[in-house]
Amino acid sequence: MSRKPDLEVLVAICNTDDFHGWSQQKKVERYERVLEWHDFVRANKDVIPYVWGTHQVLSQNLFSTIRSMHLLVYRVKDLFELDDLMDRDPLRDVSQYLTWLLSPLEDDLVSDLKRLEKLRAEFGSETSFAENESWKWTRSLYSQKPEFVGKYKPIAPPNPHKDYSDRHDGKMEILVVGTNSNDSMNWSDAKQLITYEKISWWADYAWMLIHGGQVTHGWNLHDFCDAKRPAERTCGATLIYSVHDWEEFDGLYSLDPVRRKGSFWSVVLQPIARQEELDKRRLRDAYSRLREDSHLAHRARERLADLEPAPGE
Repeated sequence: MSRKPDLEVLVAICNTDDFHGWSQQKKVERYERVLEWHDFVRANKDVIPYVWGTHQVLSQNLFSTIRSMHLLVYRVKDLFELDDLMDRDPLRDVSQYLTWLLSPLEDDLVSDLKRLEKLRAEFGSETSFAENESWKWTRSLYSQKPEFVGKYKPIAPPNPHKDYSDRHDGKMEILVVGTNSNDSMNWSDAKQLITYEKISWWADYAWMLIHGGQVTHGWNLHDFCDAKRPAERTCGATLIYSVHDWEEFDGLYSLDPVRRKGSFWSVVLQPIARQEELDKRRLRDAYSRLREDSHLAHRARERLADLEPAPGE
């Protein structure tokens, strides 16, 4: 009998920022661990329903030191099981990690509506809204309800499993994680209320794309911030778009009602089996460079010996 999942955690894994300065021997050791990681994922497939590789589309804002990135979702009964899996991860000591605590996407709408109603209640009754000229003027400065709102029935994303049997289907898969912007804590209550109204429209946006087959996976993010430093995130969600090309993605992404009101992290996914082939090739290339480095070091020692003065000179 399958157990009801209590916790799903999305994990992104990549090399450390100083990876390019590592010795060739140390790089080889990490590439070896990457292949061990693939074995680890296969051995724990019962608690890893989703796993992806990534394409080398990195950043258009800052130079990136990412050499490779892998993503997976753990489905565990509690945090103790998560700790055990993370501790046994072969890459744990030689990589950096992002973790998102997931919940069903439909929970996102419920929590957003609660925030919206709470703020509206704090402002006053519907009558006071209607009579408040200042509010009318403030609201007029922001965009109105998109045409797609109210046109699509609520629907959960299909979230099909992703494993080593997954093959490229000719489409691009783009994972986008969206959260509130860092300055939102300083917004006035009126601006926050308007923004939560836009966030409630985001559910209609997601339903539209799910019905159209342009979103295959989606989750809400639990309200956890950051264990390393103070953070201002209060809400978030993630979608995986499935599109034919960048033009299609740009068109869909531009319809997101909170696109200009949030912070977004994105990565282009690829099947994990294809990623494993790339990881094997990287290890082979790293072995070749290590042998070349050893050969060059041997030649350098010979050359230095030739340059040493003969005894008595």
